[in-house]
Amino acid sequence: MKFFLVPLLAGVMVLAADVSPAQDTRSGIPGVLRSDGTFRPFVVHPVVPPTSGTEVMGTATVTLTITLVTSFPEGTTIQCGLSASAVGESAGGVLDDYGDSASVPATVQGSTATCSPTIPYEWLLYGTGDQFGTTYSVTALNSAGVGRTTSGIFATIAMPANGATTRYKVKTRL
Repeated sequence: MKFFLVPLLAGVMVLAADVSPAQDTRSGIPGVLRSDGTFRPFVVHPVVPPTSGTEVMGTATVTLTITLVTSFPEGTTIQCGLSASAVGESAGGVLDDYGDSASVPATVQGSTATCSPTIPYEWLLYGTGDQFGTTYSVTALNSAGVGRTTSGIFATIAMPANGATTRYKVKTRL
């Protein structure tokens, strides 16, 4: 038994030594060799770290008035949502891509539901021409998880002034 174990352990140690990772010794220019024999180097755009951004704060709110044209079963809840986003790019290539969302339950009286979701936002923006986008949604969901949604997109606008409240009013049907 001793004679069998020693060669077995020695073989395991040799295998373990051969499994060590090899060093990457590649050099040259990264790129693609095309089928026609030409070489196309990868273009690497250096990202310049931003020196400073601008902190932008504000509030987005929408007042939704929903005419209920669908017959919903007892126990159906209606949720209203609002999403706001900022998108842009600095001269140095730093991307701004922020988004926030909020939802609130609607108040239902007869065949009308109303709600007003509000989003306070605070983003650090590096671009000077960032765009502000908002969308709304209204979802009715019954106790079995079956539902219906309507939604809309507001026109994209220039980033509102710092501290501004952007207000929307929508009349829709569900």
